[in-house]
Amino acid sequence: MIGIWIKGSAALCRQGAANDIAPVEYPAAADPFLTVALVKAARELEVEYYVGITALFNTFSEGQKRIDSANPNLMRSLHGITEEYRRLNILNYQMECGTLFKIVGVYNFAAAAICGVVAGRTISENIILERKDIAVKNAIATAVHAATTFE
Repeated sequence: MIGIWIKGSAALCRQGAANDIAPVEYPAAADPFLTVALVKAARELEVEYYVGITALFNTFSEGQKRIDSANPNLMRSLHGITEEYRRLNILNYQMECGTLFKIVGVYNFAAAAICGVVAGRTISENIILERKDIAVKNAIATAVHAATTFE
């Protein structure tokens, strides 16, 4: 999987900063028109893409259940979280866009997010280095193309 991840619909926020902007119940949602522009750009550039819900955490390691590469003493509440989120159709982990989506909602701006897929977390925690540069390049090209062709 070398594709890009378009944060297209919403984010499940387990973040402190996002909760300082609006209550936990406030939706962290991407702008649907910007999301469509990203999808259109990915299609025009023939870049593999995925759209869906992301899970946001304060931490890169513990919150994202990285027990092989970080803290082996994961809190009990986080055990099995990846499998639970997969059943809820949450496709990835990320750290920033939930706060971004809440900010733009509160201040009446628009935003969408795009990331390169650099690991297959259902298989391993490790970044697939030979795919990382391609994924990042595709994410940047897609974002630039969407920004320059957005109507």
